[in-house]
Amino acid sequence: MPELPEVQTVVNELKNDLIADRIVHIKHILQKVLSKFKPNDIIIDGKENLIQDVTRRAKFIIIHFHSHIFLKTLA
Repeated sequence: MPELPEVQTVVNELKNDLIADRIVHIKHILQKVLSKFKPNDIIIDGKENLIQDVTRRAKFIIIHFHSHIFLKTLA
């Protein structure tokens, strides 16, 4: 299980790589990774798929989109 500084390091790296990028494809592999998520929730052709920020809350990595927020836990 990662410690908080490790999670923050991952967030910092993702932030550098992902902000202002767009999601073009999502492959949902594990149910617990993206709970309450349906691939059709993200519109691939609009500004809704533009990543605006990457943050964390405890050990959850939060990816902020124009109209959605998705959580990923490293626990």
